[in-house]
Formats: sequence, C-alpha cells, structure tokens
Amino acid sequence: MHRLKTFRLAIGVVVLVGGLMVQAAVAQHSEPHCDLEALLAHQIEHAQELEHFDEAAEADLDAALATLYRTGIAYQVLAVECGFIDHLEVEATHEAEHAAAESQEHDEAAERLEIARSIGDPAAGEELFNTLQTEVSFACATCHRVDTTEMLIGPGLLGVGSPTHDPSAHGAEAGGHDDHDAEATAEATEAAGGHDDHAEEATPAVERTIEETITYLHTSIVDPSAYIVPGFVDNLMPKVYGEILTEEEINNLVAYLLTL
Repeated sequence: MHRLKTFRLAIGVVVLVGGLMVQAAVAQHSEPHCDLEALLAHQIEHAQELEHFDEAAEADLDAALATLYRTGIAYQVLAVECGFIDHLEVEATHEAEHAAAESQEHDEAAERLEIARSIGDPAAGEELFNTLQTEVSFACATCHRVDTTEMLIGPGLLGVGSPTHDPSAHGAEAGGHDDHDAEATAEATEAAGGHDDHAEEATPAVERTIEETITYLHTSIVDPSAYIVPGFVDNLMPKVYGEILTEEEINNLVAYLLTL
C-alpha cells in the first residue's frame, strides 16, 4: 500500500512538472503583447534620427553610419518585441533581391560600356575630359563634376548618359538657385545679347533612345546653347569645342559621358 501511494505521488509529480514545462514552452514561444501605439511612437522617434542623415554623413560619415547601425538594431528589436520571428526568411529574401539588383546593375553597366565603345574610346575620353585645353584655358573637369549632379561651375554630369536623364534635376541640385532662377536666367541671357530660343528644350521629361542620347551629348559639346540646364545661363560654356576638337575626340568624350 505504501509503495502504491509512493508510486501515485511520483506519477502526480511527473504530470505536474510536465504540465508546467509545457506551459513554460507555450509561454516562451507565444506571441508577446504588442503595444501598437508605443511601436509607432518608437518608429517615428527612430525615423527622426535619420531625417538629416545626408547632412550628417557629409559632416561626419563615421558618426552618421553609427547612428544608422544603431537605428537598424532598434528597428529589429521593435519587431521582435511585437512577435516577429521570420527573420531568416526576410534575410534570405533581402539577400536574393540585393543579388538580383547587383546583377541587373552589372548587366546595364556592361551594356552601356559596350555601346560607349562602339562610339569611341571611353578611357581616351576621360583623359581628354581632364586635360586643359589651351584655347579656353581650362578642362571640362574644371567646370563639371562627374560623381554628382551638383554644380561646380557648370552642372554635375553624373547620369548624363542615361536615356532617362532629366537635365532639370541638375537645376534642382545646382545649389544657390531658387524660385527666381527662371527670371535670373532670362535676364542674364538678355544681357548676353540674345533671346533663349531653346527654353522649351531645357527640361525634356521623356525617355530618349540611345541614339537620341548620343545626339544630345554630342550636340551639348559642340552647341551648348541647344540644351540649357535650368538654373544656368546661356553662353556659360564655350562654343568652340567643335572647332578645337576632332570628331574622334568628341566621340571619345561622348563615349566617356555614356559610362557615367
């Protein structure tokens, strides 16, 4: 009888412990309570930290990247606290999308380079772009940056060889130009002794064919007045390149610009 009672007690203890373990496991894996209001408040708070990330990166890149990294961690913590557990699937999807984007960019760059080489020598064009021309006393690189659309003296040329290139983007980022740009441009053009007959051509918004893009670049070199970027005046760029450069040199420049 004593052994039977001991056995039953032992069974009871096992059942009780087993039940508590199951409950603990369920509690551990069950979705925690998510305070949506608090979640949104924290999300807004973290978003504000990145609101001026571009300015922070210009001032101190390391500090800006540290903020970006911390914010990324904070976002992950918020998601996990609200029950998100499929991080492996999301990471795998992100990596696949990133790889696909890189592959597409690589293919597009290779295609642009092939087209550029069919027109001229991009390497020779780059060298010419950075070579001082004695007839005008400066090089193309004196007035144009190629790593941004921001103004140096003339507009930045990053993306200028893209069929979707919109010159108005350069005007928007030219720095120092405002709502009075159009008026200032008109006054400067008039003061220069002429009327801007190409004003309507300054902001094409449609996608060009590759042939049209090549023509646009070639024309912009030999006849700068044909396309005037918003925020810039006519007669700012010399109009003698068609005379001082050979057709081969101009084609090399166009080939280089197509690779930007």
